[in-house]
Amino acid sequence: MSQSPGNPSNNLRILTRFLALSSHRTTTHIYHLNRLLLQTPYLDALLAFLTYTFTFLAARLPRTSQSARRLAGLLSDTRMVLRLFGLIPLYAAAIKLRGSQNLNRDWVLRWIERINMAAGLVFQVAENVAFLGDKGVLGRRQGGWGKWWACSSKAWAVSVAGEIGRLGREWWLVDVGAKGDTVNEVSEVKQKDLTKKEGGALVVGRERAIDEKAGKWEERENEKWWREMVVNAAYAPMTLHWSFEERLLSEGVVGMLGILAGGLGLREAWKRTA
Repeated sequence: MSQSPGNPSNNLRILTRFLALSSHRTTTHIYHLNRLLLQTPYLDALLAFLTYTFTFLAARLPRTSQSARRLAGLLSDTRMVLRLFGLIPLYAAAIKLRGSQNLNRDWVLRWIERINMAAGLVFQVAENVAFLGDKGVLGRRQGGWGKWWACSSKAWAVSVAGEIGRLGREWWLVDVGAKGDTVNEVSEVKQKDLTKKEGGALVVGRERAIDEKAGKWEERENEKWWREMVVNAAYAPMTLHWSFEERLLSEGVVGMLGILAGGLGLREAWKRTA
C-alpha cells in the first residue's frame, strides 16, 4: 500500500533530509567564514562592511542609534588595532619597490606607485599616533590628537586620489594599445605557438585555447578595474569628510558610501576564500 503525501513517516523523512541538507550548507558556510577570518585583509573587509552598516543604521534608526553607533565605533577600533603593525608590510613593500628591477615601464605609473607608497606610510604613522594617543597610551596632549587624525585622513585622500589616477592611466594605456605585460606575454605565447610547424588542426586548437585564456584574463581584469574604481570613488568623499574639522557629509551618507566600498571588498574576499 503506497504512502500518501500527508503520511507522518513520509513527512518525517522529508524533514530529516531537509535538516541534513541545511546542516551541510551551514557547515560549509561556517568553514568558508572561518577561512575568511583567519586572514587579516579579508577580516578587515568584513569588519569594514559591518562598521559602515552600523553607521548607516545609527543614522536611519533613531531608537537604536546609540547601540549601533557604539558597535560601529568598536568595530572601527578593532580595524585600527589590526592595522597597528601595518608599517611592517609597508616598509617591506617600500624596500622591494626601491630595489625592484622590474619597475612599471610607464613613468606616470612609476611615480604614482611611489606617491601611494609615501602616502601609505604617512597614513599609518599618523593613524597609529592618533589612535594610541586617544586611548591614553601616549599620554595627554593639549588640544587632543585631532591634527594627527586629520593628517592620516589627508594621507588617505592622497592614496585614494593616486589609485584613481593609476586606474585612469591604465585605462588610457589600454585604450591606446599599450597593454600590460600579461597581455603582451599572452600574445607572444600565441605567436610562438602559431609559428611552430605542426598540424593545422593542432595549431587552430591552440589558438582557440589561447584566445579563450586571453579573453578570460581580460574579463577578470575589467571586473577588477571597475571594482577598484567604484571602491575608490566611494572612499574619496569620505577621506575629505574626515580631513577637516567641519564635516562635509552626514552620518547616513558616510554609512551608504562605506557599505558600497566595504560590500565590494567583502564580496571579493568571499570569492578569494571559496
